[in-house]
Amino acid sequence: MLSSPTTPVDVAIIGGGIAGSSTLLELLATHRDTGGEETLRIVVVERSQDVFAGLPYGERSGSSSLIVTPLREFLDEPWLSGFEAWLEEHREEVLRADPRLGISASWVADHAAGIREGRWLDLFVPRRLFGHYLRARVAQEIAATPGAEVEVLTGQARVLRSREDGWTVEVVRPDAVGPTVLAAESVVLAIGSPPKRALAHELREDAVGCYVADTHATSIDALLEDLREHLGRAVGASASGDVLLVGANADALELLHAVHRAGMTRAWDRRVVVLAPRGTPDAWTVRPVRADEYRSVHMVAYTGSTADADLTAAGVHAAIEQDVRDAIAHGFSEQDTVEELKRRTGEVLDRLPWTEQQAFVDRWGNLVYRFYRPTGGDYQRVASTLLAEGRITVERATYLRARDGERGWTVTVDEDGRERELPGAFAAVVNCAGFEGLSTTDDRFLREILDDGVVRATPSDTGIAVDETFQAAPGIFVTGPLLGGNLNARMRFWHLESCHRIIAVAPDVARSVLRRRAHVRG
Repeated sequence: MLSSPTTPVDVAIIGGGIAGSSTLLELLATHRDTGGEETLRIVVVERSQDVFAGLPYGERSGSSSLIVTPLREFLDEPWLSGFEAWLEEHREEVLRADPRLGISASWVADHAAGIREGRWLDLFVPRRLFGHYLRARVAQEIAATPGAEVEVLTGQARVLRSREDGWTVEVVRPDAVGPTVLAAESVVLAIGSPPKRALAHELREDAVGCYVADTHATSIDALLEDLREHLGRAVGASASGDVLLVGANADALELLHAVHRAGMTRAWDRRVVVLAPRGTPDAWTVRPVRADEYRSVHMVAYTGSTADADLTAAGVHAAIEQDVRDAIAHGFSEQDTVEELKRRTGEVLDRLPWTEQQAFVDRWGNLVYRFYRPTGGDYQRVASTLLAEGRITVERATYLRARDGERGWTVTVDEDGRERELPGAFAAVVNCAGFEGLSTTDDRFLREILDDGVVRATPSDTGIAVDETFQAAPGIFVTGPLLGGNLNARMRFWHLESCHRIIAVAPDVARSVLRRRAHVRG
């Protein structure tokens, strides 16, 4: 079936992470609940072995990688209750850090009391646990839907071509000589975020420095072992043993936390530098929580004194930025402002003129979002401790390039428009920068469908443009992070990375796919 374009399946889902899995679950549930008489044939294409878990919740996340919010904030109902029940069912395996779960024994030891007492909702739980739950739930739903056939195709989607009754997808499989041609009436692009933004660097043939392009290329655990070995060789050869993390986002926090859990912190005694354009994140320091006390001043003043027609996206951003700055000056943390300012932002968005809503989605929304990124629990405590002990330092500058030399990397940065070199050399440069824009992506599949005009990027360059039915072209649906930058009568997404928001769009995507199926079949 899979090698013949003349016998199409109904739906090909490209990507087996949370976006693809939640869409699959909704397709199965809707088909079952509506009493679909014809067999629904679905193929899920996933390039890794983490099918139905994906990168954040599978093996590549690492044994110490955690969900970045307390569990109660991670999911909405009914998913929250379902995951909590699964955790209760597997409590004993979690308590003994069963190797099959692949979670950190030190995390379990730190939180054993909460686990025994069933206080899951307050914990920042290991991501891999949610991955195990996802796989179990998908398997359960497939078994409960006899009117559907679901097949997994392990491989990398490469080419997407139009055909009279749908699309063909060429898939390169690790165990096949040539590509497998998959034909489908509809294709769901659920491939997650674009690759990370590449960092300019010059690497010699007899390289001394180690460059890590992607912390999740294999797994965090494997990366730590590689770094441990490289730093040992570098120090033994009288080269630098220092490490540079480029970016102060969740990837950097995840890596620092993994280093701590693996007991490697003391091995990094020489110097660990974090390069961050905005300097040390306020959220990296633990402070007393005062969120209940915080109230906006500048957003309240701006939205209360400005007529709807005069509101601007830039004005909303400026008010939020001033609110955060003033809050910190008055002893609040950035995290204290999040819920209040998110609520205020949500209230004002519908008041913005349409052109300003577009401006918010295209640019200002992502700038506002940087104030809303949650950081707490274990990640925050580790970062705060490392900063207080002087074990990491933060340079407020923007990365420009790196050159490999006899002692390691010499790194050039931009600080307020002035180029300078960071002092000393680095044994390793680790890319924790953000995602690249679609227009400059080097992902082969995305590059192919963009260059061929099959789909087009949103004006923000963060996602693929779709209509109100989530279609980028007839029969091509998009879900997950690649919906970023879309504004129409049905959706307003400047950013779509959080799990609960990705899950929330899955029912609408599934209904649109099945409506198209019914329409095509008359």
